[in-house]
Formats: sequence, C-alpha cells, structure tokens
Amino acid sequence: MEANKNPILTAYMRACFAPVVELHIDAESMSNYADLDKIATFETDQRLSQDARADVRSYLDMVSGFRNGQLGAAAAKAHHEAIRKEFLMSLGSSSQG
Repeated sequence: MEANKNPILTAYMRACFAPVVELHIDAESMSNYADLDKIATFETDQRLSQDARADVRSYLDMVSGFRNGQLGAAAAKAHHEAIRKEFLMSLGSSSQG
C-alpha cells in the first residue's frame, strides 16, 4: 500500500520527515526520531515551523490512544509501531516495482 493512498501513513511520513528536514538531521540519526515519544516532543518544539508542528499534531491525533495519556500509552505505542512497520513495508514494495 502506498503512503499517499493511506492517510495515516502520509501523516506518519510528514510527522517524521518535517522535523528531520527543518532541523537538518543527518540520515544516520534519522531513525532516532521515529520513536513515538520523540515525535511527540516535536508537537511543541518552537524550532519547527507552525506547519511542521501541525503535521506532527495531525499524526498524533490519528494514533489510537495517544491523547488518552497513561491510559492509552500502551495502545498508542502499539498503534504507532504498526504504522511504522506498514510504512517501511510500503517503501519496500514501492521500490520493487
């Protein structure tokens, strides 16, 4: 499934890559920014543009349980991990053809 055909994959991609681009994070360090807790810090990071923070906020709003605090933390992390895996799989399938 292509990211542009799945709104949550598109939101994930934007939430991950906008901070990387705006903060000039090198490709080697990029995987450190795919963690849900790290992505969440970008929602209020004033070094980012309003648009980048809005991209992060949009993604976090889509992650099941994220806005439920501790009650939803485990569900949110599991959902985020499933989204991340689906995104990585979509990258692999799009490169194959």
